[in-house]
Amino acid sequence: MAQCQFTTTYWDYESNKEVPFKCLEEPLELGLFCFFHDKTYLEDRLPNLREEHAKKVIDGLTHKVNESITDKKALHCIGYHLPDTSIQGIFNKPLYFSAEYLVNIIPNASDVHAIVKDKRVQEKDNTAYIKLHVIRADNYKSMPNFMKDNIGKVITIVVSKDDLDFFKKDQVNLLVSVSGDERHQFYTARIKPK
Repeated sequence: MAQCQFTTTYWDYESNKEVPFKCLEEPLELGLFCFFHDKTYLEDRLPNLREEHAKKVIDGLTHKVNESITDKKALHCIGYHLPDTSIQGIFNKPLYFSAEYLVNIIPNASDVHAIVKDKRVQEKDNTAYIKLHVIRADNYKSMPNFMKDNIGKVITIVVSKDDLDFFKKDQVNLLVSVSGDERHQFYTARIKPK
């Protein structure tokens, strides 16, 4: 059976080293890449085919997400070209996406206690960048704790300008989610539910 020709390397968070990645999906008919890795698959000129292709990619991604959750194994979506979509679930293993195709996984949160170091407002897009010195990162519910390696470090989170009042305190407790790869991590936060 032929295989997709997409290959790269990525940082494996479980082994803590760079490892090769080779896609094991079948390539498209008359192509070298599978529907996840083919750059033009979602750009078909016929609208009905574009929708059909997007549905096939989303269905394939949903299957992989469910398999990752059920089997408690890492989710590898490295180099995937994805339509606008979101996925949800409680993941027990790392999720791997290329930085240029970031997907925000909700829920994925750690219960973080931090000291507020700095606040910078971006008026044009109604956001604020908050620098936090992480002093504690606990598990939240049954989600994996991706923040424990950041204890003692300063991270920058992006929040809505409307949430700035919460950060007037010297120390905050909030839920922090992370997305990205070994080179670039992006943090978002939300106020912990009571």
